[in-house]
Amino acid sequence: MAMTDWTIIRRSMRARLFSTVTTALTVGVAVALLFTLLVMRDSGRRAFSRGSGNMHMLVSADASPMVSVLNSVYYANPPRRFIPWAKYQEITKKFPLEFAIPTQIGDSYKGQPVMATSPDLFTKFEPTPKEPWKFAQGVTMRGGDDGLWDLVVGGQAARTTGLKIGDKLSLTHDAGHVHKQFTFTVVGILELTGSAHDRALFCRIEASWLMHAFDRHEVEEAKEAAKAKAEAIAKGETPKAEEHDHANEPLPTMADLTDEDRKITGVYLRLITREGSDAPANLQQIYSMLRSDPSIQVAQPAEEIVHGAIAMVKDGLYTRFPKPDYVLGIHVANTMPAGQIGVVAGPASAASDSVDITFFGRGGHGAMPNR
Repeated sequence: MAMTDWTIIRRSMRARLFSTVTTALTVGVAVALLFTLLVMRDSGRRAFSRGSGNMHMLVSADASPMVSVLNSVYYANPPRRFIPWAKYQEITKKFPLEFAIPTQIGDSYKGQPVMATSPDLFTKFEPTPKEPWKFAQGVTMRGGDDGLWDLVVGGQAARTTGLKIGDKLSLTHDAGHVHKQFTFTVVGILELTGSAHDRALFCRIEASWLMHAFDRHEVEEAKEAAKAKAEAIAKGETPKAEEHDHANEPLPTMADLTDEDRKITGVYLRLITREGSDAPANLQQIYSMLRSDPSIQVAQPAEEIVHGAIAMVKDGLYTRFPKPDYVLGIHVANTMPAGQIGVVAGPASAASDSVDITFFGRGGHGAMPNR
């Protein structure tokens, strides 16, 4: 039998069968993990590219633009700061807007987030650009008093909760407090959009105001009763028995709402844009004007999820405008005193470096450094 390279390799592999099999399995697992990570990365990127839709800006009172996007678009956490309704009205009157959709996030149902908003969310906002909402069943929530307690359910939320058209339910706030005095009716179930909105439920923002106004009245009455009881005890008198009938207390109406009740946690904004374009010329100007208001936080969702440049290219940046003669890059630096500007010829602040650190010693636990 002729001795070939393949013969030598085959005999070597047979002589080391265990190590050969182990190596092959290890390489196979490593390749599978690599492909899994690549798929997860692409899936995550696609998920973050869907949800902010055709809005240009997001206004909130969160701590930072990124937190604002995570809370108001991807339902990471209920926002803890509110925007007064008067501020929303000021914004809508001051700027040329195609839509300004108020949102309030805080309630839930069986662990699924609830967004209180206006019917404009389903007629003007698109969760993915050029892909409007579609209803698998039913219709959108109605305007006026007739649709005050309508509820629309996202596709994934419907599967998770088992909700169907015509089901009636009450929402939950914070740690298990159920708004049992108020009943919603499911009127629509959305098709899946591939965004975080799929796991949400949607109601009218006026309904949310009424529910929390009722809670506010309850708290105020409880404080008044406690105060009266304390005053009676201080005078040596017997406190009066509570006569308030909580079960049959009349529910508030829109006329009962105060400025304290009319709160929102976010606003989806889109500027008036010429047909065929998604980048209005005044976007940065209005963005800067809004950012100058210290009472609100302004985010551009496309920038926060690293898709702004992609959107500009898709919008025809390199076909609508000639190649520039010069490119000026601007960046902040904490190495210079405030008020000074540094100028550098050529590339600057565009490198990515890494460093490997090796620690020598014995491993241990932070709570038991003596062991």
